[in-house]
Amino acid sequence: MKKIIFSIVMGLALSSMAVANVPINQTFKNAVVRKFLREANNPKTKLGARIAQINIDTTDGRNNSGTIALPVKAENLQVALLSSEKITNPWHYGSKNDKGDTCTATNNNTDFMILLSSNTAVHMAMEFSTFTFKVNIFENLSAKRKDGATIEDCSEIFLDENRKYYIISPVVLTISDVSEVTITESTKMACP
Repeated sequence: MKKIIFSIVMGLALSSMAVANVPINQTFKNAVVRKFLREANNPKTKLGARIAQINIDTTDGRNNSGTIALPVKAENLQVALLSSEKITNPWHYGSKNDKGDTCTATNNNTDFMILLSSNTAVHMAMEFSTFTFKVNIFENLSAKRKDGATIEDCSEIFLDENRKYYIISPVVLTISDVSEVTITESTKMACP
Protein backbone atom coordinates (compact mmCIF):
# COMPACT_ATOMS: atom_id res chain seq x y z
CA MET A 1 0.00 0.00 0.00
CA LYS A 2 2.85 2.38 0.88
CA LYS A 3 4.43 1.72 -2.53
CA ILE A 4 1.19 2.56 -4.33
CA ILE A 5 0.72 5.83 -2.41
CA PHE A 6 4.38 6.74 -2.92
CA SER A 7 4.04 6.03 -6.67
CA ILE A 8 0.94 8.21 -6.94
CA VAL A 9 2.53 11.09 -5.02
CA MET A 10 5.73 10.91 -7.11
CA GLY A 11 3.72 10.73 -10.34
CA LEU A 12 1.70 13.81 -9.40
CA ALA A 13 4.82 15.69 -8.32
CA LEU A 14 6.68 14.90 -11.53
CA SER A 15 3.70 15.67 -13.76
CA SER A 16 3.28 19.10 -12.16
CA MET A 17 6.94 19.89 -12.90
CA ALA A 18 6.40 19.13 -16.58
CA VAL A 19 3.66 21.75 -16.95
CA ALA A 20 4.75 25.20 -18.11
CA ASN A 21 4.28 27.69 -15.31
CA VAL A 22 4.31 30.84 -17.43
CA PRO A 23 1.01 31.51 -19.17
CA ILE A 24 1.08 33.20 -22.56
CA ASN A 25 -0.31 36.74 -22.57
CA GLN A 26 -3.06 36.25 -25.15
CA THR A 27 -3.21 39.98 -25.99
CA PHE A 28 0.51 39.94 -26.79
CA LYS A 29 0.21 36.73 -28.83
CA ASN A 30 -2.75 38.05 -30.84
CA ALA A 31 -0.97 41.35 -31.58
CA VAL A 32 2.18 39.55 -32.73
CA VAL A 33 0.22 37.17 -34.99
CA ARG A 34 -1.72 40.11 -36.54
CA LYS A 35 1.54 41.95 -37.30
CA PHE A 36 3.17 38.81 -38.69
CA LEU A 37 0.23 38.10 -41.02
CA ARG A 38 0.00 41.72 -42.17
CA GLU A 39 3.72 41.76 -43.07
CA ALA A 40 3.86 38.20 -44.43
CA ASN A 41 1.11 38.96 -46.93
CA ASN A 42 2.62 42.25 -48.13
CA PRO A 43 5.50 41.63 -50.58
CA LYS A 44 6.73 45.22 -49.98
CA THR A 45 7.76 44.42 -46.39
CA LYS A 46 11.02 42.63 -45.51
CA LEU A 47 9.08 39.59 -44.27
CA GLY A 48 6.80 39.52 -47.32
CA ALA A 49 9.81 39.83 -49.64
CA ARG A 50 11.57 36.99 -47.79
CA ILE A 51 8.53 34.71 -48.15
CA ALA A 52 8.25 35.63 -51.84
CA GLN A 53 11.94 34.73 -52.29
CA ILE A 54 11.46 31.40 -50.50
CA ASN A 55 8.59 30.62 -52.88
CA ILE A 56 10.71 31.57 -55.90
CA ASP A 57 13.56 29.37 -54.65
CA THR A 58 11.25 26.40 -54.04
CA THR A 59 9.22 26.59 -57.25
CA ASP A 60 9.61 23.51 -59.42
CA GLY A 61 7.50 21.02 -61.37
CA ARG A 62 5.69 19.73 -58.27
CA ASN A 63 5.53 23.07 -56.41
CA ASN A 64 4.23 25.53 -58.99
CA SER A 65 3.87 28.41 -56.52
CA GLY A 66 6.61 27.50 -54.06
CA THR A 67 6.24 25.78 -50.71
CA ILE A 68 4.59 28.46 -48.54
CA ALA A 69 0.85 28.82 -49.10
CA LEU A 70 -0.27 32.39 -49.80
CA PRO A 71 -1.96 34.25 -48.33
CA VAL A 72 -0.37 33.19 -45.05
CA LYS A 73 -3.09 32.48 -42.46
CA ALA A 74 -3.02 32.05 -38.69
CA GLU A 75 -3.50 28.30 -39.08
CA ASN A 76 -0.15 28.20 -40.96
CA LEU A 77 1.64 29.41 -37.81
CA GLN A 78 2.81 27.89 -34.56
CA VAL A 79 3.59 30.44 -31.84
CA ALA A 80 5.83 29.58 -28.89
CA LEU A 81 6.78 31.64 -25.86
CA LEU A 82 10.56 32.05 -25.65
CA SER A 83 10.88 34.40 -22.70
CA SER A 84 8.77 36.79 -20.70
CA GLU A 85 9.34 39.51 -18.13
CA LYS A 86 6.62 40.80 -15.82
CA ILE A 87 7.67 44.01 -14.08
CA THR A 88 5.96 44.69 -10.76
CA ASN A 89 6.96 48.38 -10.57
CA PRO A 90 7.84 49.71 -14.05
CA TRP A 91 8.06 53.29 -12.73
CA HIS A 92 11.12 52.31 -10.68
CA TYR A 93 12.93 52.06 -14.04
CA GLY A 94 11.12 55.04 -15.58
CA SER A 95 12.83 58.05 -17.09
CA LYS A 96 11.82 61.70 -17.29
CA ASN A 97 11.74 63.74 -20.47
CA ASP A 98 13.98 66.82 -20.84
CA LYS A 99 11.33 69.15 -19.39
CA GLY A 100 10.81 66.83 -16.43
CA ASP A 101 7.02 66.82 -16.72
CA THR A 102 6.57 63.33 -18.21
CA CYS A 103 7.80 59.91 -17.16
CA THR A 104 7.96 56.97 -19.53
CA ALA A 105 8.60 53.35 -18.68
CA THR A 106 8.73 50.00 -20.37
CA ASN A 107 6.50 47.41 -18.77
CA ASN A 108 5.91 43.71 -19.41
CA ASN A 109 7.62 42.20 -22.44
CA THR A 110 7.71 38.88 -24.24
CA ASP A 111 9.76 37.16 -26.94
CA PHE A 112 7.87 34.82 -29.26
CA MET A 113 9.10 32.33 -31.83
CA ILE A 114 6.85 31.95 -34.84
CA LEU A 115 7.08 28.84 -37.01
CA LEU A 116 5.70 29.26 -40.54
CA SER A 117 4.57 26.05 -42.26
CA SER A 118 6.08 24.95 -45.54
CA ASN A 119 4.79 21.96 -47.50
CA THR A 120 6.89 20.52 -50.29
CA ALA A 121 5.56 18.04 -52.82
CA VAL A 122 8.18 15.42 -53.69
CA HIS A 123 7.96 12.20 -55.66
CA MET A 124 5.10 10.19 -54.10
CA ALA A 125 5.25 12.16 -50.79
CA MET A 126 4.75 15.52 -49.03
CA GLU A 127 7.39 17.03 -46.75
CA PHE A 128 6.43 19.40 -43.95
CA SER A 129 8.93 21.87 -42.50
CA THR A 130 8.93 25.31 -40.91
CA PHE A 131 10.70 28.60 -41.29
CA THR A 132 11.49 30.16 -37.93
CA PHE A 133 11.05 33.79 -36.92
CA LYS A 134 11.39 35.75 -33.69
CA VAL A 135 9.54 38.84 -32.52
CA ASN A 136 9.42 40.85 -29.28
CA ILE A 137 6.47 42.78 -27.86
CA PHE A 138 6.44 45.15 -24.90
CA GLU A 139 4.26 47.73 -23.20
CA ASN A 140 5.15 51.43 -23.13
CA LEU A 141 3.80 53.56 -20.28
CA SER A 142 3.62 57.33 -19.95
CA ALA A 143 2.48 59.56 -17.07
CA LYS A 144 2.21 63.27 -16.18
CA ARG A 145 1.31 65.15 -13.04
CA LYS A 146 -2.28 66.43 -13.07
CA ASP A 147 -1.12 69.92 -12.04
CA GLY A 148 1.54 70.01 -14.81
CA ALA A 149 4.39 70.36 -12.31
CA THR A 150 7.82 68.80 -12.67
CA ILE A 151 8.13 65.20 -11.55
CA GLU A 152 10.83 64.71 -8.96
CA ASP A 153 11.18 60.93 -9.29
CA CYS A 154 9.29 58.57 -11.61
CA SER A 155 8.89 56.02 -8.81
CA GLU A 156 6.40 58.45 -7.16
CA ILE A 157 3.84 57.38 -9.77
CA PHE A 158 3.75 53.86 -8.35
CA LEU A 159 2.90 55.23 -4.89
CA ASP A 160 -0.10 57.19 -6.23
CA GLU A 161 -2.50 54.21 -5.99
CA ASN A 162 -5.69 56.30 -6.17
CA ARG A 163 -4.45 58.40 -9.11
CA LYS A 164 -4.82 61.66 -7.17
CA TYR A 165 -1.71 63.32 -8.60
CA TYR A 166 -0.85 61.56 -11.87
CA ILE A 167 -2.52 60.89 -15.19
CA ILE A 168 -1.34 57.65 -16.75
CA SER A 169 -1.82 57.39 -20.51
CA PRO A 170 -3.24 54.21 -22.03
CA VAL A 171 -0.69 51.44 -22.55
CA VAL A 172 0.90 51.38 -26.00
CA LEU A 173 2.13 48.05 -27.37
CA THR A 174 5.36 48.09 -29.35
CA ILE A 175 6.28 45.13 -31.54
CA SER A 176 9.81 44.68 -32.84
CA ASP A 177 10.63 43.87 -36.43
CA VAL A 178 10.18 40.21 -37.29
CA SER A 179 13.56 38.54 -37.72
CA GLU A 180 14.33 35.18 -39.27
CA VAL A 181 16.11 32.71 -37.00
CA THR A 182 18.40 29.91 -38.14
CA ILE A 183 18.38 26.92 -35.85
CA THR A 184 21.35 24.60 -36.01
CA GLU A 185 21.81 21.31 -34.24
CA SER A 186 24.82 20.70 -32.06
CA THR A 187 26.85 17.73 -33.23
CA LYS A 188 27.89 16.76 -29.71
CA MET A 189 25.89 16.80 -26.54
CA ALA A 190 27.57 16.74 -23.17
CA CYS A 191 26.06 14.07 -20.97
CA PRO A 192 26.82 13.79 -17.27
